[in-house]
Amino acid sequence: MKKSFHLLGLCLLLLIPCVHAQYSVTALQPPPQFTFNDLWRVSVLRTAADQNDAFYLSLRIFGGNNLLKVKSNTAVFTLPVGATFFDLPGISALQPFTTSYYDAGLLQQALSFGGVFPPGNYTFSYTLFGKSADGAFQPLTEENAQAVVEALWPPMLLSPPDGDTVSGPWPLLTWTPAFASYYNGPVDYTLRLVELLPGQNAFQAMAANPAHFTQSAIPVTVLSYPAAAQVLDTGRVYAWQVHASGAGSPMGESEIWTFTFMPRLPEEAPADSLPETYLELDRAYPVHHLEITEPVLRFRYNHFYHLDPNAILRFTLTREGSNEVIVSSADCPSCIIMTDKVYYTLPLENNAAFKQGPYLLSVTDDKQNTMYLRIFYRDANR
Repeated sequence: MKKSFHLLGLCLLLLIPCVHAQYSVTALQPPPQFTFNDLWRVSVLRTAADQNDAFYLSLRIFGGNNLLKVKSNTAVFTLPVGATFFDLPGISALQPFTTSYYDAGLLQQALSFGGVFPPGNYTFSYTLFGKSADGAFQPLTEENAQAVVEALWPPMLLSPPDGDTVSGPWPLLTWTPAFASYYNGPVDYTLRLVELLPGQNAFQAMAANPAHFTQSAIPVTVLSYPAAAQVLDTGRVYAWQVHASGAGSPMGESEIWTFTFMPRLPEEAPADSLPETYLELDRAYPVHHLEITEPVLRFRYNHFYHLDPNAILRFTLTREGSNEVIVSSADCPSCIIMTDKVYYTLPLENNAAFKQGPYLLSVTDDKQNTMYLRIFYRDANR
């Protein structure tokens, strides 16, 4: 019989020649990411009655090198005249399976735990066996199909950690890049954040609640919660998730994590400090913002940090979110005023670009060490 295509429901089915004209096996095309059970969506056609009264299906799975990886036989079943369709809801009619593995690798691990097939090229060979009451099982017909499983890694959330408490009003949200072996173009990300209501888990909140914040077409794997976005409410729990797409096609979604927003008060000035509060620079990128209410940025090095009094500091003050440079040593090398040893002042009252919002200060000394300070300027006159 010549190879032909048949439409079963809404799916395209592939038929191959039968050993005997009165039997045929048709395998339903599996989805792009499929499990072992997905391969048992088959239709068996028996056109007429004969001496056979017991049947079973055998499935052999070959890898891209045509080496046998898996062999699995169904339980014995009866087969009436006409078409019999086996699908996932009725898969129990084929169970229990008797399965042998010939490659104790990733494929066996995935199949044993109900996971999806790992990336690769596969050939599936279905054979229908039948026998009469006093005979032995004999092959009746065979069907071969092929599938290619592409590598696909969705984004994974990195920070803030799941269940963490966030004190800064503009938390930095980060995740890993998404990857698909069939696509090498730019990847866009969509971040969605919802409030977790009492009695809900993260999945329920993400599925049912309106978005507290969402942003699409993010070209990178990091987003600082925008100052212009709806504010996070104190003591509330939020769930967030990232979706990836390439050229408009989905590339997977991350898990759903939660964090609690609980702001902290700005750092108090130590009793033995100078009259004003000086905020300490940090070697690592700070997680939190410190609040100032005057257009003057006073900062200091740690008391144990040895800095040459004649050292020339290079600095940049940028507005978070837009990355706008407010002032830097490149255009104003004398803007920073050394007050006493490790204490410095950066006046900003005459800088029209310095408005209420979040900022990042980076300072590099003569030893090429860079330190940071994240602040939020709250205009007391507003």
